[in-house]
Amino acid sequence: MARFLLNDASFHGQFGSTAGVILALQRVYDVRKELKRSAFELEVHSRIVERPATPSEDLRTTLFKSSNRDLKNLIFAWFNNAGCFWNNPPKHDPGEYFQCNGAVVTETALGEAAMLHWIEDSTETDTVSLNPSNFDADPLRVDWLERKGVNLEFAIRNHIACSSLPARLSALEKPAQNWDQLVGMLEKKCPSLLLSDEIVNQLGSCFYPNVAKQSIVLLQNLNAMITAKRAGNESLFNDLRSKWMVGDEARFTDSSDSEKKDFAAKMWFKHSMTGQSIFCSWHGKIQTPLFRIHFEWPMPKGVYQKEKETDEFQKLFIAYIGPKLTKK
Repeated sequence: MARFLLNDASFHGQFGSTAGVILALQRVYDVRKELKRSAFELEVHSRIVERPATPSEDLRTTLFKSSNRDLKNLIFAWFNNAGCFWNNPPKHDPGEYFQCNGAVVTETALGEAAMLHWIEDSTETDTVSLNPSNFDADPLRVDWLERKGVNLEFAIRNHIACSSLPARLSALEKPAQNWDQLVGMLEKKCPSLLLSDEIVNQLGSCFYPNVAKQSIVLLQNLNAMITAKRAGNESLFNDLRSKWMVGDEARFTDSSDSEKKDFAAKMWFKHSMTGQSIFCSWHGKIQTPLFRIHFEWPMPKGVYQKEKETDEFQKLFIAYIGPKLTKK
């Protein structure tokens, strides 16, 4: 799902006065309001007020000096409390090297946007930058240098005013606004998956937009694995499996042996088609808030291989989407 991140690197001490900072922030806040009208957030770094605004002052100090009390209070409420904050936690590693326009942008929204383009295989993470700044082009080119021996390049859509938003927003799918909408979107986007009839109840009464967004990302990629396997595209299947199920940063993992022992009763689910109880210890990870997606794995033979040409493929069962089951 599409995301918009405020480019904190575009605060680089370029303003000569408090008035110039306030004028630029007003444009950014107008972009935020426009995004909210379309159900999108403009996400920020939780320490953005520490970025340099003028050659001698950080953003917090400059804002305190402003006489525009209304905007100052709105900005402080947004940056200090409301968020939402893309770096809690970030997806990209601070040890990696991201560069844009000759500047290192690791641990900034540009590095995060590049990482999201890579791990979600999507170009639907945009940035919003101050005007004027060194980042007023569209798109912005972000280079990920020396990534396992190769350099990767990402084109990040970048907005400096509301004028570029209407065309972009019209091309994007609006986020789900409730759990029922999420289930409907998943059924449409993931035709090889069978969602449990209990998922809306499992998710609970409080709707979390980030859970909805991450559920779509995770399950679309799980669906892509199954599609590749059915088509006999072992290379693509192995690439996807390696990306999503292997290594310390894997988003899909099996539960630990101790979790399987201590929480075994919670990992049995009734299959929506067969009525049989199946053990689903494999899960997709959502960190904010701490939610999990449990599913049957390894794939049952019928998911990817038909006994007869007249047989139908069965769908991979998604047993649970909800708060983490193995919390002690």
